[in-house]
Amino acid sequence: MSSISTIKDVAARAGVAPSTVSKYINGGSVREKNVIAIREAIAELEFRANPFARNLKSQRRHRRIAARPVGPLFQRNAGGP
Repeated sequence: MSSISTIKDVAARAGVAPSTVSKYINGGSVREKNVIAIREAIAELEFRANPFARNLKSQRRHRRIAARPVGPLFQRNAGGP
């Protein structure tokens, strides 16, 4: 296949849900019959996981929010008035 394959393409070829393919790729527990179908679909489509897409997705899930404490106690310790 000349175009880039996606998890959805693999899932359609294997006859399973995209979440099942994702679970397989990430090392989760998948039924043996599905493992066989997914492996065959990956080979036929020459699927390769895209590390850039994975990083974009994971950054959205792992963002941290930094909160700055406010109040007289914290201002005094931080060199405030």
